Amino acid sequence: MNRITNLLFRVVTKLVKAFLIDTIVSSFLYFVKRKDLIPDNIPLIGHLDDIGVAMVVLKMVEPELSAYAQWRQTRKIPEEPSEN
Repeated sequence: MNRITNLLFRVVTKLVKAFLIDTIVSSFLYFVKRKDLIPDNIPLIGHLDDIGVAMVVLKMVEPELSAYAQWRQTRKIPEEPSEN
């Protein structure tokens, strides 16, 4: 839960670039809409455009995720108490 809170903090404080959020949301909408570049009901190639969009989005988001991971490692976060 602490990681989710940290990520939300970054979004709220605009450390995550707004266009990356737009890109992620847009790609999700592309996946769920029925009409896309190559219809998904075509065997084998129907999902190629979806895979292509996912690859492009991951490449765009990767630097921000790496920066977040590095930022997270530099912060001193107290360990969560164990439930034992």
